[in-house]
Amino acid sequence: MPHRATPRPGIATALALAALALAGLAPVAARAEVSMTGWYFPLPFTMNSPTTPHRFGGILYSMTFADDGIGLAFPLWSIITDERQVFVVDLGFPLAVGVHDQAGSSFYAGNIRVGLYGSWHFQMPFGDNLKVPAAWSVGGEVGLPTAAIWGGNDGYDFNFPMYVHDPVGWIPGAFGIRPRATLAIGKPMFYTQLDFSLVNLADFDGHYHLSPSWGFALGSNPHEMVSLSVELGGVHWVTPDRGPNVAGKPDQVWTAFGARLYFGKFNVGIMGRVPFLDMFAGNESIFSFQLFAGYELRSKEPF
Repeated sequence: MPHRATPRPGIATALALAALALAGLAPVAARAEVSMTGWYFPLPFTMNSPTTPHRFGGILYSMTFADDGIGLAFPLWSIITDERQVFVVDLGFPLAVGVHDQAGSSFYAGNIRVGLYGSWHFQMPFGDNLKVPAAWSVGGEVGLPTAAIWGGNDGYDFNFPMYVHDPVGWIPGAFGIRPRATLAIGKPMFYTQLDFSLVNLADFDGHYHLSPSWGFALGSNPHEMVSLSVELGGVHWVTPDRGPNVAGKPDQVWTAFGARLYFGKFNVGIMGRVPFLDMFAGNESIFSFQLFAGYELRSKEPF
């Protein structure tokens, strides 16, 4: 396991305040008139979507029970787009607490993740004058290695298995770059979303890690107040040195079942995640539960 460091309270407080500011990119920043009608491809829980709200932000509460302890995570997430929804800025900051059965509890703050994407909408022709809404996006993420302040600790060990789909934000002591592309096709009742990325991580000890990852979501937005999704994803380490945090099989594949409810600008969601491969030994749980609470604003409907 990586070196365990105890966070300094002053730094922890400053980073927590910075995180709250990061997620608080408030609705007042929106210049365009807000509308809550129409439809776009809803955001899955374990992958990106090529269409997003004009403003989006909130906190995701997660809990998992592993063999050696309990993980409690509360990453912050915020999305900003221009009025035409062409360029998307995606910000994230993981925060977590790990409670080890033998060693007490540890606080962990991950890397500040900054993503930038271009998003385009179009109509997919299927013959006989049938056109289906579609969208695609390309871009990438970088991780600012603020987690190096803590190194690895129980807060990381118990919570990263729930967020293996976000290595740029969670891996301690590593500078990460993640080129990414997404595609979505369908109508509100049934739609699909595809995600492919290539994660490049370099740590301060000279180790380099390369891992392609993928995601697939089948969803439905049967009513403007609810969206449902079934997600499948995987990460595959192609470098021989997988690092001190990865035990057993080098790959991981998971599934997730999620739902979001929309009450005006308020947005709540619930998700359950099940890993298919045991990648993290005693820190892996069979099932993790996640609850999202936040807001979203829409200034322009793409479809």
